[in-house]
Amino acid sequence: MSFQDVFSLNQLRCEIAMQQSLKQWQGPKIYGAKCPFCGSIKYMKYSLDKGRQRYRCQQCRRRFTERTQFECICQIPGKTVRCHECPGFQTFVGIMQQHTDKLRGLNLQQLQKLKECLKTSENPDH
Repeated sequence: MSFQDVFSLNQLRCEIAMQQSLKQWQGPKIYGAKCPFCGSIKYMKYSLDKGRQRYRCQQCRRRFTERTQFECICQIPGKTVRCHECPGFQTFVGIMQQHTDKLRGLNLQQLQKLKECLKTSENPDH
């Protein structure tokens, strides 16, 4: 197999893995707006500590310091430079890696057939 064949095969794997991963992508999300201990979104202002807001969780009753919120506004992960800092993007990369690993055992014909199946499932009217 030539270098060009190997490159084309890997490129096809990545395209398919991207399509499969995008189906699992949850879209825009806000990270950090919850209790770091129990994950509850029910918390209230509690006090100030050295100018930083403190909160108390109504669920687990623990206190925590102001958490920076990170808003992910990406429709397609990785399109902007800011995406690389996003927790959602890191999750997306892991999902894509899993899909790519599952495709390693398939040959070119199998990958092309899978790609066609994905196209037809996206556009059922064609």
